[in-house]
Amino acid sequence: MGDVVGGKNCTFPRAYSVLSSRFARGASAGSNRGPELRYHSAMSLRKLLIKLICLPLFAQGALVLTTAEIEAQVQDSTKLRAIIEAAPKLPLEQTDLVVKLPEGQELGMVSWLARDPKTGVTWLIQRGDKADPVIAVDKEGRVLHSFGKGMYKIPHAIRLDPEGNVWTVDAGSSTVIKFSPKGEKLLQIDVGGQPTSALGSFRGEGS
Repeated sequence: MGDVVGGKNCTFPRAYSVLSSRFARGASAGSNRGPELRYHSAMSLRKLLIKLICLPLFAQGALVLTTAEIEAQVQDSTKLRAIIEAAPKLPLEQTDLVVKLPEGQELGMVSWLARDPKTGVTWLIQRGDKADPVIAVDKEGRVLHSFGKGMYKIPHAIRLDPEGNVWTVDAGSSTVIKFSPKGEKLLQIDVGGQPTSALGSFRGEGS
């Protein structure tokens, strides 16, 4: 889990924990006036730190949260991180998958991939112009199928349904395209382009 702020949330688990621990150590080391004063100093620094961290979001028009709400989000994030770290690790082994494209072809940025557990085939969608956007490879990286040239502005996401059909998303045109496993186009859903106030291909006015 990364320290990412998006939408209306304002949580900075890692940055917050590192900085607050440093402030707390400084307050404890620099004060000899009793535990009560050290406690109030640490709490004041904590509240100040939360406000400073969230100030840029408030300035951008994000939802304004109270100090109590922000602290509750920080605590929830810390609890969730602890649960994830305490969860049993699955017996997985990481392996490299080297895609072996035909001569003259080259992958661009791979934005998404999906694996068919029934066949072991890995599907990927990529954004380079020197290969098809949608590519299926076997366990050794050999290309089994590729298609979709000229059908996307920004190839973005790929999913497989229980029947093995391939669902893809074009982030540039807000279009969903469904293919058969052999690359036959079965369905196209035109969600619509970006709103006039969109700040980019992946972010609308309300995001």
